[in-house]
Amino acid sequence: MIKAQSLLTLSKLLCILLISSLSGLVLAKPIILSEHETKPVELGPHYQLLVDHNDSLTIDDILKPTNQVLFAKLNNPSANLGFRKQTHWFKVDVSNKSPLPLKQLLEFNFPLLDHIGIYVTNTASKRIIARYDAGDSKAFTQRLVNHANFIFPLTLPAHSDLSLYFKIKSTGSLSANAHLWQAELFPEQNQRHYILFLLYAGLLIGLMAYHSQLFLLFKQSSYIYFNLFAASLLLSIGAANGIWYQYLWPMKPEWHQLSLPVGLALSGLFANLLTKSIFNTANNDPSLNRMLNFLAVPFILILILMPFVSTLYTLPILYVLISLFVLMTILASVLLAISGQRAAITYLLGWLVLMATGIVLIANYLNYLSQPTWLFEFIIIAAMIQAVVHAAALAQQLITLSLSHQEKQQNAALSDSQMFYALKESERQLLNRLKDHSDSLAEAEQTVQAQQEALKQQATHDLITGLPNQTLIKEQIKVLLTRCTREKQKLAILVFEIENLAEVTEEYSPQICDHLLINMTKTLHEKLRHGDLLGRLNENEFILVVESENDRLEHEKVANRIRKSFSHRLFVDGYSIQAIVNIGSALFPDNGESLETLVSVANKSMGTNTNSKDS
Repeated sequence: MIKAQSLLTLSKLLCILLISSLSGLVLAKPIILSEHETKPVELGPHYQLLVDHNDSLTIDDILKPTNQVLFAKLNNPSANLGFRKQTHWFKVDVSNKSPLPLKQLLEFNFPLLDHIGIYVTNTASKRIIARYDAGDSKAFTQRLVNHANFIFPLTLPAHSDLSLYFKIKSTGSLSANAHLWQAELFPEQNQRHYILFLLYAGLLIGLMAYHSQLFLLFKQSSYIYFNLFAASLLLSIGAANGIWYQYLWPMKPEWHQLSLPVGLALSGLFANLLTKSIFNTANNDPSLNRMLNFLAVPFILILILMPFVSTLYTLPILYVLISLFVLMTILASVLLAISGQRAAITYLLGWLVLMATGIVLIANYLNYLSQPTWLFEFIIIAAMIQAVVHAAALAQQLITLSLSHQEKQQNAALSDSQMFYALKESERQLLNRLKDHSDSLAEAEQTVQAQQEALKQQATHDLITGLPNQTLIKEQIKVLLTRCTREKQKLAILVFEIENLAEVTEEYSPQICDHLLINMTKTLHEKLRHGDLLGRLNENEFILVVESENDRLEHEKVANRIRKSFSHRLFVDGYSIQAIVNIGSALFPDNGESLETLVSVANKSMGTNTNSKDS
């Protein structure tokens, strides 16, 4: 009996070894990482998957050989798994062959995952090197990196083979694709997405302000329904991308999880009302009006039941309802356009753009597009086009209604002799209304331009000091160097750093540190000459360009004035703080002819400030 049990145990071990060896032949090879990567590394095509149906496995269980052999290659490069309530474990092997530790940023592209567990293990020893716990069920303020997506900083040891395990569970759609970024590459991509979303938000806000004015003038309900529909779309898109959770309600994860289905349900409901109002279905097409009323009921029921029903069920239902509504609206627009309603053609174009966006999202969901990097930009641009086209449809409706109303009044009440004067009066009123419309549109355009200028200011200037940021100051200095080369003039580059900025932040607070920088910037502007160019290079370094006057460089005098200005303690919000400033200089063209060389020389020549630290 004992011998039989031993043979059975031995056979099980042999089976495990056989399965493990065979699975090693088909599973993805490790990703070889390098510090020279210029593009993010997509992890989805390399995933191995294990489904934990009972939500009972821990990382220690997963690392056991009996569970390791259960991982299978995921034949879904974008890792879009749809609506699933089970816990999913993803595994991907990476290798750092370089002699130095490699710092990476791990980004999950989908910001609506409820629970994420990250485990970094040594492949050979199975030792856990790092672990993180995140998800949108936690307050946003608990995140390591302030970003709408889930970002985790990783340090991969030199000459190491590692296994990354991701434990993911979500009540909504489960999209687990992730990328590894070089830390210096990520901010550029991040800034582009935020600027594009701000442009979209600015456009919608401008259109909503414009239509609010039109509603006050003409009392047409279509303008209110358009504004409500636009606000609901803005809520939905911002919630789907995690932007509202980052900036508006970071301490309310429960509301964040409801904001997307609430936004979608409200979008469907107000789009329904907008369609009925634009086409006047109650009078022009009673059958279509009844169908739209019937389709509005599920949206209202979902809004009522949403706090009590999981998004695992409400989101798929909403997607189906919205798809049915879009198809019905497109069909109705085609029929009404054929019957002669000009506004229906423009309205149809807006919904065709929205349908094209839905087709692209479905294609991405079914892995036909393999998670394109342009998907976010496409969605935002399509949403902007849809908003503008629907606004144009409202304008056409206004013109049609105005002309129709005037024609009925004229035919009913005016005689031949009165018609001439009535036409004159109508012409005058129409011109006045068109003038009012033009003024309203001009105000809306000014609002959008002001928002664009604010975005441009944020992109080129430091948010704290208002000085030109690293990008802008380098461009300005390069223009100066080109001019000085052409005119054979000299100039000086002064680089000065605040040596104890980190200590000020640690001892007081980031806000006190920001106020210190603002006070120092004001002091610098008071002490500098007219025409001196000042900018901020990084967190604790500033750069100053001193041009020659009467063929003489006075950069040493400028440097001495700066040292003298900061030799005494500064009073910031009731605190007495000593800023320790080190200054280095370089001359063009004596010390170099490129900006990089001059900055390097200035940094090397930087002396140690002897100011005492604040007490």
